[in-house]
Amino acid sequence: MSSEENRPDDQKFVQHMLLVTTVILLPGVLGAIFGWVHGLLPLLVFYYLLRYGKNRGQKYILCGCVLACIGGLAFQIFEQLLFSITLIPVGFVLAESTRKGDSILASGVKGTMALAGSWLLVTTILTFGMEQHPYTLLISSLN
Repeated sequence: MSSEENRPDDQKFVQHMLLVTTVILLPGVLGAIFGWVHGLLPLLVFYYLLRYGKNRGQKYILCGCVLACIGGLAFQIFEQLLFSITLIPVGFVLAESTRKGDSILASGVKGTMALAGSWLLVTTILTFGMEQHPYTLLISSLN
């Protein structure tokens, strides 16, 4: 293969990587306008894993996440970035459930458990870095 034949695949790889990065970062940067994009992130992960296969899809998602982390640190939107990243395991679980042929109910329950688990893990990690528990901070800010 010549280098010219590889160019379209390289360009597509960059396009897919930038799409994943955009879907992760856009709600954090412009949350008032694009906050609804958070709901599409698990669907995007699900699509990439089923459409391009597990290995290639994971490469797109991983490279997009790394770029999003760099961008999130540059834009100083760490909390929104963490929230976006907690939604990614749901897409992995739904794609695996589809591959196995699980029912809709079983897939939904597994996805919900993955989301709850990722939120619990992130909350636990954030608790160690703060003086107060994030739930206590949320309640006090609502009051």
